[in-house]
Amino acid sequence: MPNYDILFLDMDGTLLNSEKTVSPRTQKALKAAREAGVRLVAATGRTLKIAPPMLRELDFDYAIVSNGASIYDLRSGERIYHNPFGAEAARVLYDLIRDDCDFIEFFADGEIILSKRAHDMLAYREVPSWHRKYFTENETPVWESEDAYIAAGAPGLEKVGLVRYKEEVLRRIKPRLEATGLFNITGSIARSMEINDKTCSKGVAIAEMCRTLGIDIARAAAMGDSTNDLEMIKTAGCGVAMGNAKPVLKEAADYITDSNDEDGVAKFVEEKVL
Repeated sequence: MPNYDILFLDMDGTLLNSEKTVSPRTQKALKAAREAGVRLVAATGRTLKIAPPMLRELDFDYAIVSNGASIYDLRSGERIYHNPFGAEAARVLYDLIRDDCDFIEFFADGEIILSKRAHDMLAYREVPSWHRKYFTENETPVWESEDAYIAAGAPGLEKVGLVRYKEEVLRRIKPRLEATGLFNITGSIARSMEINDKTCSKGVAIAEMCRTLGIDIARAAAMGDSTNDLEMIKTAGCGVAMGNAKPVLKEAADYITDSNDEDGVAKFVEEKVL
């Protein structure tokens, strides 16, 4: 019998190595866990459309996306949990960042929405590779303007992403957002900020997932590397920080494994799960 009934895995910097792939050793360890009856759940800041296709290949059961704003059953495609922004909170957020941010990603209902202005900027603006792949290979939802999207009530809005900004811009914005008490502000990639509703986090989502499945949270393990994983690490029965994790995660973790480029997920599964 495995030591845990469910395993929550962050994607970038955790399950995925620097090449954005899953190593053969990690694939083998996860398969063994799956065969032992462990449920596998991705817990990512990505939206559903940019979740790695390999999740289905690795037989993951569920995906927690947009930092906990939605949970999807990967077999049926059904969304089983949703914690979006309210229209007023979205308006307040936009008013506080609009003068400093010309490129805003609105994560909503599994997609990333851009304004026409932001979409036109893709020709020259720096964005993460997996975002660019999504924007170039899909029919990205495009609104006439950010103002129009917010005025419509920000339908389906789960997360706002500010990617690849100068650090001084992010430092200027963050205190304004924190002062409202309305938002959960985290990050997972360099020079970027991820903003959710204050009630939304990966920690809240994994607790909801365990309640839904009737699993004691003490029998849950969660692995991550960045600040958007912190609440998840604190909430799970066993919180695991990757060797490449930020210091704040290592301080909060029950266990520290090797880095994502050294099969840290496989090591934890082999030594502590099976």
